[in-house]
Amino acid sequence: MPRRNLLTTVQRILAQHEIATDPIPGEAGVRFALRSTRGLYQLAAYVVDNRAVAFYARLGANVPAARVGEMLELVGRINAQTLLGNFELDVDDGEVLFKVAVDARHLTVPLLEKILPESWNLCVGMLSAHEPALLQLAYTGAIDTESAREAERDGPGDEALEGFIASIHEVFEQVGVGQVAHLLSGAIAHMAEVYLTRLAESGIEDAQVDIRVDGTDEEAALILSCPGAASLRLGFSPAQVLERHARDLAGMTLWYHTTAEGAAAILREGFHDEEYELSAWYDVTEEGYPAAALRETQHAVLLTSEPLAPDDRMGRAHLLRIDWSPEAPELGEFEHSETRYTETEAEILDPSTRRWHVPAEVLNAAIAAGQAAVVEI
Repeated sequence: MPRRNLLTTVQRILAQHEIATDPIPGEAGVRFALRSTRGLYQLAAYVVDNRAVAFYARLGANVPAARVGEMLELVGRINAQTLLGNFELDVDDGEVLFKVAVDARHLTVPLLEKILPESWNLCVGMLSAHEPALLQLAYTGAIDTESAREAERDGPGDEALEGFIASIHEVFEQVGVGQVAHLLSGAIAHMAEVYLTRLAESGIEDAQVDIRVDGTDEEAALILSCPGAASLRLGFSPAQVLERHARDLAGMTLWYHTTAEGAAAILREGFHDEEYELSAWYDVTEEGYPAAALRETQHAVLLTSEPLAPDDRMGRAHLLRIDWSPEAPELGEFEHSETRYTETEAEILDPSTRRWHVPAEVLNAAIAAGQAAVVEI
């Protein structure tokens, strides 16, 4: 059987979507352009060894040489929170790209017809979402938080959202699992915002949302429903949530990455808050690709349950261990959680490494009270 020409397949699928392409001289690839709400983006698709397809979307500005180091740090922070694909920075010319690669060896043409459009749309979506922060840093050397948030969707008003969240907690209390709601407060708040936003986008005003918590100690679900809209279900295990909380209360070993100079300053003066951009939740398509995300900016100290891998340390090779005693304050409200959404399901992701964003004043107060100790490794 003759081997298919993957580049020809890619070109045909692009043509099916009425996307004009130009060949890349000397390469097995094509260039094309796609428009989003932020403007026109230039993309390229490369075929490697007739087995893989890599899509690249290019930021419309190159980073000045003087700001390459800062941009590398920002790109590293974004990549650490990105599930599929990654940003790349050419340190020689300052070009910023977002890349998604697909191994097509065992994929049928019908599968490629689904996956390739999702891949090039993911490139555009991720570049569009992070373009304000990337351009702000490239042009000014600083990040305008408000500009970086322009890509977020409009959500419900604060008062309506807070009332809705309170109602959800009341239902948890009524079925005897109020403490579980407290421990899942971040995920519950995100789910409430997602559901109210979806209702508003569907034109459903002043909706009467039904809130239910059903299940057993081992397996339960929070279900939000409203006439005229799809319901949304968040599965969880009350027993597992409470068991992990009990382990945390017995004391924890936490880790902080810094530089040698930063470690010396912390041991001398204490911790200081830093700015982090986090992914709180994201939608996925039917094929499982991220489609839209909410990102939040927090000012705190990042602590982890395990030392991070070298490529996730953002140039901070020095390690501090924080011994968090049973007498120290609970850190549950500061733990970062991320939720993945489809049209009807919400799933709290279980990361291999847990992360807490703890205010420096909380951390320093516990150390001063002898409830926590910092050890230089």
